[in-house]
Amino acid sequence: MKKKKHVWVVVACMGLAGASIGVMLNTPGVFYTPVCEDLGFLRGDFSFHMTLLSLGLATMSLFAPFFLKRFRYHTILLVSVIVCAGCTALMGCTDSLPVFYILGTLRGISCCFFNMPLVIIINNWFKSKAGTATGVVYSTCGIVGSILSPVLSAVIESLGWRTGYFAAAGFTVLLCLPSLLVPFCLSPEEEGLQPYYDENEKVSQKVQTTKTGCTGGIVAFLAFALMISFMANVAQHFPGFADSLGYSAAIGAMLVSAAMIGNIVFKLVIGVLIDKLGTVVSALIMISFCIAGLGVLVMAPSVVVMYAASFLFGAVYSISSVGTAHLTRTFFGEEGYMKYYPKVAFAVNFGGAVSLSLVGYIYDFTHSYASALYLGIVMMTLGFVFLFTSRKGKKVC
Repeated sequence: MKKKKHVWVVVACMGLAGASIGVMLNTPGVFYTPVCEDLGFLRGDFSFHMTLLSLGLATMSLFAPFFLKRFRYHTILLVSVIVCAGCTALMGCTDSLPVFYILGTLRGISCCFFNMPLVIIINNWFKSKAGTATGVVYSTCGIVGSILSPVLSAVIESLGWRTGYFAAAGFTVLLCLPSLLVPFCLSPEEEGLQPYYDENEKVSQKVQTTKTGCTGGIVAFLAFALMISFMANVAQHFPGFADSLGYSAAIGAMLVSAAMIGNIVFKLVIGVLIDKLGTVVSALIMISFCIAGLGVLVMAPSVVVMYAASFLFGAVYSISSVGTAHLTRTFFGEEGYMKYYPKVAFAVNFGGAVSLSLVGYIYDFTHSYASALYLGIVMMTLGFVFLFTSRKGKKVC
């Protein structure tokens, strides 16, 4: 088996994850305050372009399998990267809110194709250590977010937010280059290769498949994905949250970076835990960390403690990406996974889309982010409930 290609697939997917989530979803928060102050937009109105991005991504997730079956992935990827990076650059050239909305929608539609297929690719190429591989791939989102948030913030402060968008477009292309320069197929069989498989895990994997089978209620599971993902994009409001408490933009950017560091660590941790403890236990542990982080942020006792709380909050990213993907596979099996994961991806992105604007409007009307944080705690708690409900659901596939 040519394991070098398997390693390259992971590296390429890391770049795609960094571009689609790290740049597109984890760094836009640094633009909210400067753009709104310069152009006179309400934060809720401006952040709606990110809602449209997430809605575009969510909607296209339902149709992505249709295109992936009919066109070469490399061709789809090339077109998607050009459109996404181009729209990001164009955002630095406009003063119009409707144009921001159009460009945001196009960014979401295009980046779907280097976001949604990632879990499918990893599960096709890795029959063993899939949890660890997925954790490594999605940890890149946090790495990119933690590095680029202060970098873009510094660019905006010194050169303006328009240049910041140009820089974001450049980083998007750079991160996608590995997958564009050395293309790969969605599955190793298309290249005459076999998935990575550890013979030592053969027995345990069969037992797990037999135990979990196709259990779970799809409606409850989609509700779980929706509740969890509701908080996934809230970190983009951390700069505004810090500003509302009287802290500088630098501290706001560092709160985002702390959440992104948590993003990195907890995605690596959940990947290992999934391979060791199973998906349900791993997801519950991550939800607990996230609730703890939100609870501390509500109190905001000091900057240092807020950094720690933001780090704990970063656990939410491990559930919305790695966790939901592997829970889908665990509850519904291989065949059910291909059938239901596009719907789960839709729920994840739809929840994030709603929260982006809702949190902005909560601040606009209350002049505080406290209510949004309390709402997040409620959502995460409901996630607990729906996860158990879906685990006990009827056989559906």
